[in-house]
Formats: sequence, structure tokens, C-alpha cells
Amino acid sequence: PETHAPDDLYQTLQAHFSEEEQVKLTMVIVAINGWNRIQVGFRAVHPIAQHHAA
Repeated sequence: PETHAPDDLYQTLQAHFSEEEQVKLTMVIVAINGWNRIQVGFRAVHPIAQHHAA
């Protein structure tokens, strides 16, 4: 099927991860993306003081 994922990148993904690992990796990315969007929406700031930040 036609997707926006380039064939060479998809083949690289398949070379390194099983189908189950691809699903798990996708779900981790979805979760982190969701958390980030919620944090931005609430204007949450990480509790580390600015002078300690990298």
C-alpha cells in the first residue's frame, strides 16, 4: 500500500525490529507525543531550575 513512509526507511526499520517490536516502538512514540502535547497545553514546566539545565 502507498504510504508516506519511504521504502528504504521502512526496510531499515524491518531489518532492526520485529513486527511486535515495531508495534511497541510505535506505541511508545504515540504515548510520549501525547504526554508532550498535554504538557504544552497546560504550560507545564519541568521542575529542574534553569541554572541546572543543560
